[in-house]
Parts: sequence; C-alpha cells; structure tokens
Amino acid sequence: MKYFYLFLLIAFSTSSFNQTEDNLPLLGDPSSAAISLSGEYELGRLWLSVFRSSVKEYEDPLTTTYLEDLIYRISETSEVRDRRYEFVIIDDESINAFAAPGGIIGVNKGMFLKTDFESEFASVMCHELAHLSQRHFARNVLPEINKISGGAVIRINSRDAPHTGIGIQTSQKRAIDGYMEVLFEDVREYGTKVCTINPGFVNTSMVNPERLNPELMMQPNDIAEAVNYVLNSSETACPTEILIQPQRSPWKKTDMHI
Repeated sequence: MKYFYLFLLIAFSTSSFNQTEDNLPLLGDPSSAAISLSGEYELGRLWLSVFRSSVKEYEDPLTTTYLEDLIYRISETSEVRDRRYEFVIIDDESINAFAAPGGIIGVNKGMFLKTDFESEFASVMCHELAHLSQRHFARNVLPEINKISGGAVIRINSRDAPHTGIGIQTSQKRAIDGYMEVLFEDVREYGTKVCTINPGFVNTSMVNPERLNPELMMQPNDIAEAVNYVLNSSETACPTEILIQPQRSPWKKTDMHI
C-alpha cells in the first residue's frame, strides 16, 4: 500500500533579476509573533526535504562555496536574526531566486551564468534576505488563520507501517509530528486548533482490490467527519491527534493484519 500525507503548504517568495517592485511589509509588524523562530526553522527544513526530492540540483562545490560566502558577508549588515542558512542551487538556466521560512535560500544556476557583476547578483540576494528578516510566512499566512474564529491547521497523515523500506518516509513524518507540536504552542492562545489525523486504511484509487477489501476500509467521508469533529470541538479543548482504524481488517488474506 502506498503511504501519503497532506503536507503543510509553505508560501515562499520568488524574485527575478529584473524585479524592481518591492512590497516588503514594514519592519516591526507585530504579526511576526504568530510563529516562533524555531517553528519557522523546523518548517523550512521539512519543506526543503520535500522540495529537494522534486528538483534537480546543480552540485558544484565552488559555486556553492561562493554563494555561502556571499550570503554570510551580506547578512552581517542585514536584519536576519536566525542565520542558520540552508542553500539550494537549482540546475535551471532561467534567472530566479527564492527564500523560504527558516533561512532557506534557493538560486537558479542561471543567476550565476547571466549576471555580469557581483553587485547585480548581490542585490537579488539582499532582496531574499529581506524576505527572511521580515518573516513573511509568520506575517502573511498564520495571522490570517489566527484572525478566523474557529481557525484550524489540520494535517491528514497515514499511520506508520510496521515493515521495512519506508525509513525516510517515517522519519519525515516524525519530523512533521514535532513541528505540529511546536505550531500548536505558537497559535493556541489565538484559539487556533492544530490537529493531526492518522487514518489506517482509506478506500482511494490507489487501493489494490486483490489484496484489500474496499468495503471494509474506511471511506473518505470518515475522514471528513474527523475533520468536522476538530472544527466543531469546544473552544476550551483541542484534539491534537486522532488515530482512526477500520473496524474490521480489510486484508483479504487471513494471515495478514493491520
């Protein structure tokens, strides 16, 4: 059976070499308190692990060293508080760069190929550092959730499987578990609920009917009811984790079990 989880979406900024408009918010905006620096750091590392699995990186030690040295030099005069940077160079000849929560800075290979002077390249990097220093995830995403009466962050996650071959998936899920705990502490005083729902076997298009009986599996509506339970729970209580399993084993072979 394939395993899946609904990953928290992370909005990250993108910049181009020719970008002239800068819509950065004012420094000192109190909305930056919506999530802690440690929470942003964990969120960024989780996003990066998924991002790296979906792109081709440009792996050149000299280019990486140059980027690291330049960023650390520039950041000496920046407002970035947490300088635990992580750098990603994408094997793409278009001109682009981005910043993600927790000190993630990404640069396309084209930035190195098509800029004539270091000052041009550095100006784009300064823009990305500004995004990090002003913590746009904390300012723009969570504050909107926190403003909503009954706002919630709900993650739907497969339960752990007791067999070999999924070590990376399991470790990623454990890391997200830790982040959800941190996130709850950051937003609980706003009344925002944070919950992970762990269903066992759900009847989806990925199910192999030769091995599993779809009629005995949980149905998508069962998950929807769990989400409604979280959303409609009391203002004085927050279910932070829900484990759901099928009432009867869906395996067609009697020697197999959940």
